[in-house]
Amino acid sequence: ARLQADAPRRARRDALAAELRDRAARLAAASAAQTRAEAAVAAALARAGVRDGEELATRRDAATRRQALARVVEERAALLAERAGWEGAAEEIAGADPDLLRGRLTALASEVEALEGDADAADNAARGDAAAVVALEAADEVPTLAGEWSALTAELEDAVRDWRLLAAAAGFVAEAVQEFERTRQPAVLREASRAFAGVTAGRYERITQDAGGAALTVVERGGLRKQAAGELSRGTTEQLYLAVRLGLAGELARRGTALPLIMDDVLVNFDPERAAAMAAVLGEAAAQHQVLFFTCHPGMRDLLVAGGQAARVVEL
Repeated sequence: ARLQADAPRRARRDALAAELRDRAARLAAASAAQTRAEAAVAAALARAGVRDGEELATRRDAATRRQALARVVEERAALLAERAGWEGAAEEIAGADPDLLRGRLTALASEVEALEGDADAADNAARGDAAAVVALEAADEVPTLAGEWSALTAELEDAVRDWRLLAAAAGFVAEAVQEFERTRQPAVLREASRAFAGVTAGRYERITQDAGGAALTVVERGGLRKQAAGELSRGTTEQLYLAVRLGLAGELARRGTALPLIMDDVLVNFDPERAAAMAAVLGEAAAQHQVLFFTCHPGMRDLLVAGGQAARVVEL
């Protein structure tokens, strides 16, 4: 119930965590975009043969002046010769069309301006994302939700530990029951056969079990054998297993303490005759065990009361 009550808080915490991851992803993407933009600017500047934007502006201004252009060409030719070992750069650039060089410089300047704009936008986005992350980290709900998460995690660990203990106990009980069924099979099946024969009006005389204890077989009055799994109706199968359970309970009582038997409308799939017969068998069992029978059917209540075993009705 507490986990359900705290579901909205966990949802808000999960939403905050998801938003934090989204902001972090956006920040990383913006940083990557900024890095790419800076690399693109650097590549554009490198393609233009300049070190920075100021030098590019100098070249652009020099494009309008023949003498300044010649000076810039000489400088860039020397730079190219130094960096790339390009012999004859000065002569080749000197022989190029000034208008072509001027147009190329203008195009490069426009490209640099566009890249600088992208870099500024990416930088602004990164600053905004960083501020949002800081705001989320400083939010009042984060410590509270973190504390609630720790408490819920501790409760879950306790529940898991309890479940493991109960699962181990259930396994030990199941092993004990299997061992009991294996070692006490003859007495249990005799008791179960007697009850099953009474419920089925003598149609099935005996219950047997294979050597491995995995399958039950019923023997009809004429000797015909039927497997409990697949060859009996649902109602007959339930009557068979209820008889076996009563036989186990009786054997346990003879070896130790008679424990209460708790049943929840176990006769609903029986026809009226077999239901009445099983009610009589339960009445006999009630002489040895306390039988608690839960039902929501008035007819079933009357059937058990009519068995003459001093049944007491408790309305819930």
